[in-house]
Amino acid sequence: MDFTPSARSVEVTARMREMLDTDVIPLEPDFLAKGFAAVEQPLDAVRRKIKAAGLFAPNHPVEYGGMGLGLVDHGLVSEVLGRSPLGHYAFGCNAPDAGNIETLHLFGNAQQKAEWLPRIVAGERSCFVMTERDNSGANPIFLRTSAVRDGDEWVLNGSKWFITGAEGATVLALDRQRLLALREDDPELGSLLLWNIARAMSGRVRFILWQLQRSGQRARARQKQLDAELEDQKLRAQL
Repeated sequence: MDFTPSARSVEVTARMREMLDTDVIPLEPDFLAKGFAAVEQPLDAVRRKIKAAGLFAPNHPVEYGGMGLGLVDHGLVSEVLGRSPLGHYAFGCNAPDAGNIETLHLFGNAQQKAEWLPRIVAGERSCFVMTERDNSGANPIFLRTSAVRDGDEWVLNGSKWFITGAEGATVLALDRQRLLALREDDPELGSLLLWNIARAMSGRVRFILWQLQRSGQRARARQKQLDAELEDQKLRAQL
């Protein structure tokens, strides 16, 4: 088996390495000392530069604005970008956006894909709602938050916390197979729900933004996390 990188991979990773060294890594001291907010504006400028160079969203579908790299090529890209804690974000392939894009691309309906994929692939931020206080891990068997179909709406009840990436996000992605309580009588188990934050704020949901002191090897940075309490929160059914 030939593991030699393709000519495209060699060229793409070389260009990414140069931009990472020149534009991204110099932002690390402020990021590690002061947190993400201190470098958000300069990072936005770097992202625009990366987009202009045609190197943004390497692992995402071409039809939605990505480069369309396969798994092996993206692995080589990640090896380069992983040299900096800001690398994957700067080049538009960071979690949780990357996983949300993949899930939406595979399981979203046509309307959801058309509305959200171009925006998230282009760099609008999303987050993934999963973790619960009273349950460990991500095994859906133990998750208690529920989504029950009521006519043309889904009714959500439960609580979530450590919703990383929620600050500044445009959309919360809810994958019921991995997030919400499993229901054996649900014929649409595993379908995707997208929760627009602007709409959700008008419902019976309590958001708490709190700051977590996070320890790193070189410094400590303050990052905001989202805590959501859902009480009969209604979402318009799209599936």
